[in-house]
Amino acid sequence: MRTALSFKGLLLTGAGLAILAASPSAYAQNANAAQDEAASDGLQVITVTAQRRSENLQSTPVAVTAFTGDSLKTMQVSSVLDMAQHVPNVSFTSALASSSSVAAFIRGAGQANAGFAFTDSAVGFYVDDVYHARLSGTNLLFNDIDRIEVLRGPQGTLYGRNNLTGAVKVVRKQADGTTFGSAEGSYGSRDYNDQKATFSTAIAPDKLAVIVSGFHQYKGDYYDAPAIGGKRGKDEQYGARVGLAWIGDGPFSAKANVSYTHEKGDGAAQINFTEGLKETGGAFGTYISPIPSSSFNEQINADLTLGYDFDNGLKLKAITGYIRGDDRFRFDVYGGQVNATTGAYTAGFDRRSDMINHQFSQELQLSGDVGGNIQFILGGYYFHETIRQVFNDNVLGYQVLPDTIHQVTNSYAGFGQATWRFAPRFSLTLGGRYTRETKDIDATLSNGLFLPSQTLTAVGGHLSFTNFSPKGEIDFQATRDIFIYASISRGFQSGGFNASVVANPTLFNTPYGAETVTAYEAGMKSEFFDHHLRVNADWFVNRFGEIQTNTYVGTSVVTQNAGTALVHGPELEVTAEPVHGLTLFGNGSLTLDKYLKLNANTAAARANADALPRVSKWQYNIGFNARHSLGGEGMGMLHASSSLAYRSSYNVDPGLVAISQMPAQTLLNAAVGWTSDNGKLDVTLSADNLTNNRFYVTGSNYGVNRKSRLQNEPRLVKIAVSYKL
Repeated sequence: MRTALSFKGLLLTGAGLAILAASPSAYAQNANAAQDEAASDGLQVITVTAQRRSENLQSTPVAVTAFTGDSLKTMQVSSVLDMAQHVPNVSFTSALASSSSVAAFIRGAGQANAGFAFTDSAVGFYVDDVYHARLSGTNLLFNDIDRIEVLRGPQGTLYGRNNLTGAVKVVRKQADGTTFGSAEGSYGSRDYNDQKATFSTAIAPDKLAVIVSGFHQYKGDYYDAPAIGGKRGKDEQYGARVGLAWIGDGPFSAKANVSYTHEKGDGAAQINFTEGLKETGGAFGTYISPIPSSSFNEQINADLTLGYDFDNGLKLKAITGYIRGDDRFRFDVYGGQVNATTGAYTAGFDRRSDMINHQFSQELQLSGDVGGNIQFILGGYYFHETIRQVFNDNVLGYQVLPDTIHQVTNSYAGFGQATWRFAPRFSLTLGGRYTRETKDIDATLSNGLFLPSQTLTAVGGHLSFTNFSPKGEIDFQATRDIFIYASISRGFQSGGFNASVVANPTLFNTPYGAETVTAYEAGMKSEFFDHHLRVNADWFVNRFGEIQTNTYVGTSVVTQNAGTALVHGPELEVTAEPVHGLTLFGNGSLTLDKYLKLNANTAAARANADALPRVSKWQYNIGFNARHSLGGEGMGMLHASSSLAYRSSYNVDPGLVAISQMPAQTLLNAAVGWTSDNGKLDVTLSADNLTNNRFYVTGSNYGVNRKSRLQNEPRLVKIAVSYKL
């Protein structure tokens, strides 16, 4: 198997290098650009589109952390989970059910139940402006990335449904008529290998351009599995994309992309616990389930963006997106039990999920400015999704009748926002979004008993939600390099059905309500010492109404409206270039949280909880990037980087059960390498989790003798060789 995997990766890398080697003119052209860039001094200007228009990060009145594709590579950030270490007040972890899913939290709210299809996230994920409703498959590997923006605070006015506390925008490289490309191959410990390649050129000069990219990654086993022999933990991902862009002169623009991604592995390796005792498997890190867990995710994504620039300055844009997802996972809820006579492991409760979703979205935008002092955007949005999820359970070796669930969601919205520069240094922004959403569900549920006692029950329901979320903001350009802003906004996340509670039809038909947040934020973005020091800071206050939390009832995850809550605190991001070739960076957050009122009969109320799930009081990340020329012609440059991330303890369950208490976490990453004079050839040796620090990141409480935790990955050392035009 490993031979086949390596051959696939080598084939991809070789094809990419062959394409690049065939383009000498582009090589020379971009080499000169790299030399010009190296000669520049001061921190780089970062352009973002957080307000649906291109603007300097330092004059954008939103808390945004932005990464370019080059900066991601420098920091050895290769996935969504890696990126979270570099953003204050953000928590991204693998979901317990599926390693391809992300449990995403920003500023106190999110969604932990990512492996199940019928719960929406409070954090919006976007790829090329197309919203991804399911968090399954969102643990993206970064390949052909232009930039990534992490927006903190409600983004519902401009970005739509379920952006309660923030959004992640992934912007991929697009064909523009120039010739560019890159290829990279990485190999490391635990049989790790990773290959990626991108190439773009014009196929009809001044008319049509194309971009193609592909990637493959394999991670080997790292968990002992004595129950089934050997080790587990392997994961393989691969994918490809083809994009076309119309580059002709005139007011019309168009770009289209089709991509395919595939992930298959051993799933999230859960460690079985009995409360108050050590793992029944023995040593820390032992994965004891005798039935192999597994995860599978396959996605086909297509998007089309059309634009037209009118003579009067108005711009019309249409964004169409389609996603087909196939997500499957399997794990043993009990984690296996030991037979007292034979010493063999016996399966307890083996759960398998198969989910198919189809998503279509359409957005129209009209933007422009009036008199040079007013910038505006108006738009409409439509979202349609169908989901079918089937649970197949095996209890003590006996097959239970499957539970089949089908849900249809329709969402309609109209939005607008305008910014008025009413004085030379002052601007006022007002906006709002009206949303109407419906959810219809039907299911056949098994009673969970063995044949011939099994029965099926038909259940179903209809939910409807409406919401208006306004926003107001004022900002002041105090000096050329100091920008101050304050805002108030509302966020909204729709409610839904407890569709994972398949063993309890009554609870299944008990919906949870919509969640809202009123967010206050004041911030400053500043640069000093001729753009060699950048300091961005903000203080936010989130007041949540009917906050949605996840807890376990038996073997099922239940979403409850816990009550009202307050989350607030400061955030800080600092970047400095004290001398040419050395960049220092750091970010951090202090987060204070509490419930203001608890709803009766919820897990939080029963525990008299005084803290929200997955909120850490302290988070910080510090590090550096350094480059040093070796002097002589053709000698190239040495580079080194390192970062240290810390997160204080937190609990993942609103009931604050002991098994769900996660300890403080520290991660140290480091890299050293060599780059050619023209910046095109690079060799880097890196280590993720350099000190091999092991800790738990999430846990679950299924009931008596049914408790588990998920551990972080061990140290990974790898060497990467890359080449770009």
